[in-house]
Amino acid sequence: MSHRSQLTSCLAAILAALTLALVTPTPAKADSALDFVLVNDTGYTIDKIFVSPSKVEEWGEDVMGQDQLEDGKSVKIHFSRAHEKDTKWDIKVVFIDNENRYWSDLDLSTISEVTIHYKNDHATETWK
Repeated sequence: MSHRSQLTSCLAAILAALTLALVTPTPAKADSALDFVLVNDTGYTIDKIFVSPSKVEEWGEDVMGQDQLEDGKSVKIHFSRAHEKDTKWDIKVVFIDNENRYWSDLDLSTISEVTIHYKNDHATETWK
């Protein structure tokens, strides 16, 4: 086999492997029944988001998955399926000025989107 034939065969094999890699489906992250979109309608930029079962005293780690969430923007919050046994959840946000606000007893198993509001030192939410 000539050098040119070997090179052509090698390039064809690489091209076939790349094509296969691009069209082979990858396993998608399974959505949990608790996953939801959080919409920031507070008038402030959020630095951190914590979500915890209502019956638990600790918040755990920031679940936002990005640096900050500006007013009017949204972020999808993902859960492990292992958490689906808990239905009532609390949300804590930390704004960029380190102020905290809380939303409590949300049944995330029935909610796909939570819009949080903060006006006149009063935290409220709406959901779908």
